[in-house]
Amino acid sequence: MPSDYSSTARALALPVSPPRSPNNSYPQSSQAPWTRRRSSQSLTRNIIQRRGTGLVDKTINYAERIWRLLFKTVQKMTPVQMAGSFVVGITTIVLAILFLVFSEKIFKWLLPIAEDWKNLKGGWLILWLMVFTTAFPPVIGYSTCLTLAGFIYGFWGYSLTTDLICECEWKTDMR
Repeated sequence: MPSDYSSTARALALPVSPPRSPNNSYPQSSQAPWTRRRSSQSLTRNIIQRRGTGLVDKTINYAERIWRLLFKTVQKMTPVQMAGSFVVGITTIVLAILFLVFSEKIFKWLLPIAEDWKNLKGGWLILWLMVFTTAFPPVIGYSTCLTLAGFIYGFWGYSLTTDLICECEWKTDMR
C-alpha cells in the first residue's frame, strides 16, 4: 500500500477550524457556544444550597458560613477598625513567632517563679482552684492552667488536674 506522505503532511498542517476574524467572535460572550453561562448569583446559590450529610460536607458548609460571616463583619468595619484589627493580627503573629523562637529562654526565666510556687504551702490548692474555675465550662485559661500544673509539679501536677477533672465530671453526671 503506497503512502503519500506529502498529502498527509499538508492535511495535518491545515487548521482544525476556520480562522476567526475579530467580527466573527462568539455572540455576547467570550465563552464557547456549547458552554452554559453561569452568573455569580447562581454559583453562590449552588454553594448555599449544598446540604451534605457527610462530615466533609458539613465541615465545608460550616467553613463557608464562617467565611460569609467574617466577610460581612469586615465589610461593616470603618477604616479605623480595619487598621486596628490589622495591627492586632500582625502583633499576634509576631508575638507567636517570638514565643516559638525564644520559648527556651522564656521557660528558663519562669523557672525560679515555678520553684517558688512549688515550695509555697498550699500552692497546689491555688492551682487546683484555677483549674476548677476554668474547667466547667472550659474557658480561656484552662489549657494554660494545665500547662502550669505540668511545668510546676511535673507528672504529679497533671495527675492532680486529671483527678480533679474526673471528679467534677462524675459529680456533674450524677445531677
